[in-house]
Formats: sequence, structure tokens, C-alpha cells
Amino acid sequence: MKKLFAVMLASVMICLVFAGCYMDGRGTYYPDIAEMKDALDDKGYTVTTDTIKMEDEEISVLKADKKDEFIVFYRFETDKYVGEYVDEMKKAHSSYDYLESVTNDEKHGNIAYCSTKKARDHAGIQVVEVKNN
Repeated sequence: MKKLFAVMLASVMICLVFAGCYMDGRGTYYPDIAEMKDALDDKGYTVTTDTIKMEDEEISVLKADKKDEFIVFYRFETDKYVGEYVDEMKKAHSSYDYLESVTNDEKHGNIAYCSTKKARDHAGIQVVEVKNN
């Protein structure tokens, strides 16, 4: 009986270690605008959301800041404007830790964001980085 308990305990511990390595098990995750807004509101950020209406698509926007922490996040319907907004963020912000974009991704669609590390974490964005040797 003690051996069974020890094996079960070891199994649970191994699972917890692996779960910790992959954050919450979702892998790379970009929350929707409402989820990010709620998470950032809870952390005391000043948050605004908006929709930019272009002639052929709508772009969802979230902007949040708290002292030196900030995030600007865009979700696009297509990849048409992603590069333009990345260039705009480069010009507008100099103290970012992340300036990233994803285009035509089956899971994540088309997004671009600029943020500090803490704001990205507080927004709920999780990026699993794969390193190749």
C-alpha cells in the first residue's frame, strides 16, 4: 500500500512539474479583448478599448497603462494592416519589452502588440518560445 501511495504521489509531482513548465497548459495564448480588459482592470490599469473602422475591416484595440507599465494590443480581421500598425507602435513607444505580431495564424488570427513584460503578463498573454539549436 505504501508503494502504491509513493508511486501515485510521484506521478502527481511529475505532472505538476510539467504543468508548471507550460504555464497553465494552454501553450501560447492571446486572450480576447474583454478578457484582457478584465484582467488589467483587476490589476489597477487604466484601460480603454475601441474599434477602428477601416473601409474594408474593423480593428479591435486595447490600450492600458499603469505608471511605467503599458500594453497596446490590436486584433485584425486580416493581415492587411498589421505591418502598418507595428511600424506605428515602433514610432510611438520606446520603452517596450515586446513588440510582436502574428499573421494568418490558424489559432490566433492576426494580432500585433507592444508592451512591457509586466503588462503582458497581467493581460494574460502567454507565449511559449521554442528554441532551436
